Amino acid sequence: MYQRIIALFLIVCVFLTGSILAQDDTEPIDYGETVTGEVTDDRFAVPYTFTGAAGDVVVMTIDGDQDAPTILFDPALILVSPDGEALADTTAGEGLFASVAVVELPEDGDYTLFATRFDGEMGFGFGGYTMSLFLAEPISADETTEGTITDAGANQYYVIQHDKDFALRYTSDTDANFPRLTVNALTDTGALEIVAEVYGSLLNNALFGPFPGGDTYIVTVGAGEFNRPMEPVEANFSIALEETDFE
Repeated sequence: MYQRIIALFLIVCVFLTGSILAQDDTEPIDYGETVTGEVTDDRFAVPYTFTGAAGDVVVMTIDGDQDAPTILFDPALILVSPDGEALADTTAGEGLFASVAVVELPEDGDYTLFATRFDGEMGFGFGGYTMSLFLAEPISADETTEGTITDAGANQYYVIQHDKDFALRYTSDTDANFPRLTVNALTDTGALEIVAEVYGSLLNNALFGPFPGGDTYIVTVGAGEFNRPMEPVEANFSIALEETDFE
């Protein structure tokens, strides 16, 4: 049985009591949507709601809004279940200007996603943020996953939950140093750990692995931190899972 996906999870729920859950001015956010907003001392946690289904693997990202007059330099996320349980909480700190959480939803219902800051109510950061919500698409052994991505578009996220050892075959039709494919494994502590990356202007067809079966992997396709192209690029790519014992 796969371990429950919770990246950067905190069980401490003190922050979720009182004023944060008392806010009723929530805004809707859907899978695939990006929103912008502002964190202030008066509104240190901005709530959004979405409807999810049990088993959905959701990826939530928040960054400081580079176009805002003041950039939120320590953004964080909190995800709360329909029952009020904290499923993800990155307010303990993850790094400047960005935070990511990945969760497998435990039940059908309406979830609340908070855009906030390091240390929550006790923090001192303020400014604009950009937050996105993604539904990770499953990659399975019986089909090839295909997609198209541009340098100006958001990263695309996929999830692999496979019982047997496997390798990944990746193809791309561009000669640019884009996109970058990153395979992240879920560690015992609930963090995402990069275990493989494929990119490069001369690398258009790669078979790489092995990856142990029985674990959960999040695959990201997009621009890396330092390899966003200087010229506009559109790339078609494919990802296929191939079972192997690597003996």
